[in-house]
Amino acid sequence: MTKQHFTTTDIFYAIFNKLKEKDLLPSILDYSLGCNYPVRVDTDEWDCVFRVEFGSSEGIYLTVYLEGNISKDIEKAELGTFKTLYDSKEAYKAMSDLGVEFVFTLHEFVEENYDSFCWTGYTLRSDGDQDRLSMWCGTHQSAMNRIKRYLNIHPERTVSILKNETGDKKTYSYNDMARIETIIQTYEG
Repeated sequence: MTKQHFTTTDIFYAIFNKLKEKDLLPSILDYSLGCNYPVRVDTDEWDCVFRVEFGSSEGIYLTVYLEGNISKDIEKAELGTFKTLYDSKEAYKAMSDLGVEFVFTLHEFVEENYDSFCWTGYTLRSDGDQDRLSMWCGTHQSAMNRIKRYLNIHPERTVSILKNETGDKKTYSYNDMARIETIIQTYEG
């Protein structure tokens, strides 16, 4: 899949469809609805949490949220809601189980679409198969320090740094160590 900037609503329906494909949606569901106010998801630095509760007039609701560093100044965002008109203990357990399945399916989805959750900071990747570097750094300074450490251990390799917000990419080798040191020193002094 190519890199896509997902919203909370996009994510809800993507996971809903995966649950449906896996036949993990309980037969007692009356409806599901993605959130009405979608938020763009810029990182994967959040947890998926859910809440199961009785409705004010009838049935049981399962509401799914993201909590953490979702995007600039947003630390909690709703993904969507599932509802059943049933109100038994078994129905409550079924909605709770659906919440668990949603969390784990979302975890798999993020792993399969890692690049789609990197819109801030910097992504580092090295060439080579063994001891390969693939990581996210929040600041340019931390990225350059990681590159320096990695190239000191693996001087035969190269490391690419991608600025996730713009897509700008640079590649460094051990021969660029003087330039890397200069960049790091500008942050320190």
